[in-house]
Amino acid sequence: MRFWLFCSFVVCVVFHFGDLNAQDFQMDSLQPIKGKSLISSPTDIQARVQAFCNGEHLSFVIEVTDDHVGKNGNGLETDHIALHLALPSQAYPPGFEYDLHPHYIQARAANTRGSEFPSSAKRFFSTYSEYYSPIEVDNFLQEHDYPDSKTIRDEGLDLPFPSQLKATRIDYGIVHYALYPDGRPAVLVNKNHFALLEEELKIQIGKIEEGLLYSVDITDDGYIINVQLSPQALGFVEVPEVAELNFVIDVIDADFRYKRGITVLSTMEKGNYGSPKNDYNVLQLTSPLQTNLSPAPNRVYTKTDYRPTYTYTSKGWLPTAVEVDALHFKEFKSSESLTEVRFVHRPIYYHHYLDREHLLSVEQMAIDFEYVNARGEELEFTIINDQVFGVKRVTQSLARLDTVDNRMTFLFPDGQPGLILSENSTFHPYGWGECGHCVDERLHIYKIEKNGSKKVLSIEQGEGNPGFCVIGNESFDGYYVSKLNWVKKGQMMVLQLNHREENLRKRLRVSWDDTGEDLELEELP
Repeated sequence: MRFWLFCSFVVCVVFHFGDLNAQDFQMDSLQPIKGKSLISSPTDIQARVQAFCNGEHLSFVIEVTDDHVGKNGNGLETDHIALHLALPSQAYPPGFEYDLHPHYIQARAANTRGSEFPSSAKRFFSTYSEYYSPIEVDNFLQEHDYPDSKTIRDEGLDLPFPSQLKATRIDYGIVHYALYPDGRPAVLVNKNHFALLEEELKIQIGKIEEGLLYSVDITDDGYIINVQLSPQALGFVEVPEVAELNFVIDVIDADFRYKRGITVLSTMEKGNYGSPKNDYNVLQLTSPLQTNLSPAPNRVYTKTDYRPTYTYTSKGWLPTAVEVDALHFKEFKSSESLTEVRFVHRPIYYHHYLDREHLLSVEQMAIDFEYVNARGEELEFTIINDQVFGVKRVTQSLARLDTVDNRMTFLFPDGQPGLILSENSTFHPYGWGECGHCVDERLHIYKIEKNGSKKVLSIEQGEGNPGFCVIGNESFDGYYVSKLNWVKKGQMMVLQLNHREENLRKRLRVSWDDTGEDLELEELP
């Protein structure tokens, strides 16, 4: 049994793989990267890799056979291991061009010369991967229907001028380490590529490299590197666990001494050393790495199927996100391949309480969503007795419906719990059209039973010309529900309806039987 000793200053950690689960990855022979192979004989340089996870740490063992181990120099001038780690593609939103990440076209702030010039706000664009890689501005302008400066000015398009564009790189979800056979501290190679990300998220990436420990065994014919990574070392993790991770390991043999140049063996044959990979090895973890760094317990994420990304910052772990959608030059006209990308800090609010009157365990989690072109939304989950209710609301919108009892539980006459939920949205996600920003409100009353829930009452109303209002199956166009009041809690309520244009009001009594059936509507004098 081999034991491994990790040492950092005066602190040493003893670790051996007998404590780990079965290995999750093994490659007995790494292959030379095309164009980098300068191997003079099979014994010049060989390497094998194993990966393990015990739920708390991710570990790699890299065994290198080398006829000469270089221990002097920096960067490419000495032998080292390059370890690339990346979030899997499913961690990003639909439409995100994972293959081209982290290459973008950045719109730089322009010198304002008057109102005829478009906004100078910084923006990021990406394109479908089948066009070209990496992104270059000239190709970007030629291969896509990106308008010229005159078109942008004449049509009033909300786009930066071509002269404002440049290629850039943002490593959201990617870390790249260098490990050395002389055991010097690991280097976070792509640290500089977090600068734009930090600016966009208004955070500072923390010292993620401190979550990595590694040791070196020099052997008769090479060396063995054993590296242990905590979630901190990954920098970006899915919550509540990482069950899949993408990685690439390169073994760099810098034989300048023998004038052989640089030889690179890799777990992937494609790609170029030192740049982010377009193709990764997929690491499926038998024992997922536990990463729940939020106040919400694992069961909330499991029930809601919501998997946020947390980023390690100087202030600890913070929820972050990347949003992407098709870029629309003007109403209902968009490029077939151009997308706009935004990086955001996405607050998550969670609380749990016991409804002592009804003895119900109630958990709620709210998430703010920001979109590139659409209005922001809040997504809210309410979990009662393991049943999940999800609603969306437009942020910074004035709702017509006063729902004092929203999200509060009550009891039906037969003793079963009930729940009132309200939500709203705009008619068009980008606010286009005659009434694109008009708000559509919906209110639902649920009866929660052991084997599921049923909807007792639904109210839907929307702005426009004329506005509409539907309560149950009856229409009250021109009116909107402004308030609801219980008469008999759990059985009868009175709705107040206001006319949208005239000074008119209606009162409507809504009731149902003891089990929540036989809905009745009665207009009151």
